[in-house]
Amino acid sequence: MIAFQSVLRAHEYEMAARIAIAARRDAFPKPHQASDLHLTSILRALRISVNGLRDFANLHILVEHPEHPQWFRHPKAVETAWHLIHDSYDRLLRGLLHEAFVAPYVARLDYLKSFVNTVYGPGLYTSAEITSDKLICSICKSDIRACQHIVGWTYGGQPCQVMWGDDSYINAVALVSNPRDPRCRIWPWQFQDKEEGDSGSIVKAPIFILFSLESDDDNHGAVLDPVRFFSTDKEHT
Repeated sequence: MIAFQSVLRAHEYEMAARIAIAARRDAFPKPHQASDLHLTSILRALRISVNGLRDFANLHILVEHPEHPQWFRHPKAVETAWHLIHDSYDRLLRGLLHEAFVAPYVARLDYLKSFVNTVYGPGLYTSAEITSDKLICSICKSDIRACQHIVGWTYGGQPCQVMWGDDSYINAVALVSNPRDPRCRIWPWQFQDKEEGDSGSIVKAPIFILFSLESDDDNHGAVLDPVRFFSTDKEHT
């Protein structure tokens, strides 16, 4: 972690991301490879923390790009930065790093979140209403309403989560100002111009986001390449 902080202070964000990725891959074995359940839980928490640091470094590759100081005018950059802010925030707060270590990172994330809200307003979000035949516990695979496990708690290194039954579908989508998942944000460029007699429409807005604290398959499991967010993206004014 000392190496990560040193390169971060030097604004070497790509190197910081590489250090976090290497630590996750080499320093901490995957939880299922550990036989001791307590050790498994510790390793999982550390992997979550390192993922949060990786997200933080990738975020700054984007928002501190020397050739694009107005990154917040590029839709793809804004959407990705917003996701990374919340990905890093969730992981750092739910990992194993000491509160004093995490505090300056969280403060910086809060600042960037406030900055985006200053530019684009508090935002409007989608909230999906999902109907399912059953809610299943990820630990015991039984009805979550009847089992003894508590959602969010960790059992044997695995977090208890709610899984939807096979017969599940989106029943409705609401527009809200206080979302459960702020990643499901609607941006100004996703509103189509109204035509005569038309109330307007929203395109390519997320209904829900699949996010895992420990996973690196959320498109941020590698060093972020900022070029693709600026090369062909038109600025939003």
